[in-house]
Amino acid sequence: MVSNISPSDISRYKHVVGIDLGTSHAAVSSWTQGDTQMRQWKIPQLSDWGQWEESYTLPTACYIPSPAQEQELRALPEGWEPQEQSPLVFGAITRKLAVSSPKRVIGSSKSWLCHPFAEREQKILPWEVMDESVPKFSPVEVATELLRYLKQVVTHGLCAQLGDALDWEQDVYVVVTIPASFDEEAKKLTSLACTQAGLTHVRLLEEPTAALYAWIYRHHMDWKKSLSSGQTILVCDVGGGTTDFSLIVAREGEHGSLHLERAAVGEHLLLGGDNMDLALAHLLQQKIEKEQSRPLSGAQIASLTASARLGKEALLSSPVDAPNYHIAVASVGSRLMQKTLRVELTPAEVEACVLDGFFPLVEREEECAQDVYGVAELGLPYATEPRITAHLAEFLRVAALNCAQSEKFADLLTEGVLRPDWVLFNGGVFSAASACERIMACLQKITGVAGIKALPSLRMDTAVAEGACYLGSALVCGEGVRIATGTSRSYYLGVESSAPAVPGVLRKLQGICVAPQGTEEGSDLPPLARKFALIAGRKIRFRFFSSKLRAADQVGDLVSEPEQHLDELSPLEMDWSALAEGGMGRVPVELAVHLSETGLLELFFVESGGQRRWELSLNLRRRDQSAFPA
Repeated sequence: MVSNISPSDISRYKHVVGIDLGTSHAAVSSWTQGDTQMRQWKIPQLSDWGQWEESYTLPTACYIPSPAQEQELRALPEGWEPQEQSPLVFGAITRKLAVSSPKRVIGSSKSWLCHPFAEREQKILPWEVMDESVPKFSPVEVATELLRYLKQVVTHGLCAQLGDALDWEQDVYVVVTIPASFDEEAKKLTSLACTQAGLTHVRLLEEPTAALYAWIYRHHMDWKKSLSSGQTILVCDVGGGTTDFSLIVAREGEHGSLHLERAAVGEHLLLGGDNMDLALAHLLQQKIEKEQSRPLSGAQIASLTASARLGKEALLSSPVDAPNYHIAVASVGSRLMQKTLRVELTPAEVEACVLDGFFPLVEREEECAQDVYGVAELGLPYATEPRITAHLAEFLRVAALNCAQSEKFADLLTEGVLRPDWVLFNGGVFSAASACERIMACLQKITGVAGIKALPSLRMDTAVAEGACYLGSALVCGEGVRIATGTSRSYYLGVESSAPAVPGVLRKLQGICVAPQGTEEGSDLPPLARKFALIAGRKIRFRFFSSKLRAADQVGDLVSEPEQHLDELSPLEMDWSALAEGGMGRVPVELAVHLSETGLLELFFVESGGQRRWELSLNLRRRDQSAFPA
């Protein structure tokens, strides 16, 4: 199972593996004790029927083969054992299969893993596919199979390199990346997938932080020359399916050294390169349908979207006067002249659609668009606002409000405005210099300063895996840079106030802070001075709250009317009737809190003057919670 490792034990690992479990692509790096550099692994994968290729990234979409396709699609790379066969197919071939058999493709499984209202351990994918011939998988199962596939890549690569077997239980320490805004349930399910994939000793790391670790690794000889105490780095991470922002500050430590600490984290946004592909495909679809006077089929639109992605990548990286990108789409007609539909994508269209549509210049107080309908489908919670720069403006505005309440970060503000000194770009979208330039121009408009600079970055498609491996190697060696992160929100437990009973008046609820912002993973929080009572003899309901705007709150601080001042999370109903031996009553308890290495918040109710203890993990979305004496 995924376990916490003490600093004294972690040095025993011979190998470190860093895994970028991305929304659209995955990548994997490794490091072996004694090596001076990390290794970025090329991942063997099916690129077409019967064809294998190696690439530094693996599409995270997967395909469910039909019985007739199993023999050919479930073939294994040379040297892999039959027991390593998966019920799912991974590889570049999934892009082509998505066109011919879209009902058998599972995409964005990682986004489902963090969906707050989905039953993430139930077999719900492919979503809304009612064909009984297509097997269903849970988001956890998909993540497990993907991790197992990447594990085998490393196993066979390292075994070939070392000429010896690889013992994952004894020899390998793994760092898996997640979005900075993953909630506790998503973290726990990611850990569960790691366990089921046979990754025994795992640490979770936020993707924007991993990107900064990669930059430090690439510039380990001179990175401190770029930064000075008090300066801030905005990590702007726009991948295929998600957008994440984080703000990290440099501080002067002992003997003039620099240490890094995260000051703010943005919301997890389902918005990225895939949205841009869809926008371009819609533009091309209109051009084709206008010419042929009939709508395109679903398969044609899927093919057009895949071609639009290639055209976007080609034209965004080309000069303004580059030639048009030619796209061919198979026709559904029977006449020879109708077998292929042709359309062109121009550089001007890409700039207008992608840059002006997703990266326009916005004002400091720009509001993001909100949902306009009262009822929505239960599908993935995609961002309503397509303008990434509007989300950036909101992130800086909210982060400034939070920093203003913190003694630690209040000095980052200039006249109430948060102005980053550096920007680190990450994600495939920023392979295009024009997208980076738009972000920099927008930051100048939002902050009112022109001196913001970009940190140089390399291989943005593999940087997150590389950064994860760097952190793991630093932990194993006891050297290197550590970025202080901790929780991005403060967490509160709802507690009923003690008051005399009055007819028609409910007792007031208070929120007691159990984990302040910035609480480090693997730490025990100070004990709460207050005494509590667990209601015994019947089902009881726990209410939890959080806030990203109360940086000053400490353990034990009370918030009146939490429903008005905090964000309420899903409650937990527990049947703890066995707590009271004599029926109804109250069990006096004290409350202790621990934040695990994997970022799970654990609450312990310890019987006052007794031996019993009950554990409650802050696993906020599950319906099958149970508590038991520890």
